Amino acid sequence: MPAFSIFRKSKPSSDKDTSSPPPYRESAGPVGGESTEKTMSKTPTRIQATDTPQWEWSTSQCQAWFYEFLISKLDYAPEAAGEVAGKLDGFGPNIYSRTVRDWRELLGHEQGEGIYSWLLGVRRQEGAIPRNLGMSHGGRSGTEKKR
Repeated sequence: MPAFSIFRKSKPSSDKDTSSPPPYRESAGPVGGESTEKTMSKTPTRIQATDTPQWEWSTSQCQAWFYEFLISKLDYAPEAAGEVAGKLDGFGPNIYSRTVRDWRELLGHEQGEGIYSWLLGVRRQEGAIPRNLGMSHGGRSGTEKKR
């Protein structure tokens, strides 16, 4: 018996499987002017605010996560969230490389510090920062006097 036959449905060979694959769930919607189709093709399942941002995510996936995060965690209206999420440049590593100052500039003091802290809390989760890569935050900003 060939190995692949183990995984086939146990239907008689005369029956064709006419069922289609399950539909993709629509992602967060267009961000930065992208069409929903383009976002869906890159994001087969819906990205949620509670997902850990992934190191390998594309720019559109990062923006979809940020859009959901802004609405769910920071109470943004969808239109405002789309505008702010569209300003998130780069891809997966850029989310974790941003400093607290970068987040403050994008979101304001309180919300910027909040998302920065949240990201520090999830950075060791599966798929976030690779385990063989060390990243540190919170060092000297360069404006302080050395002692």
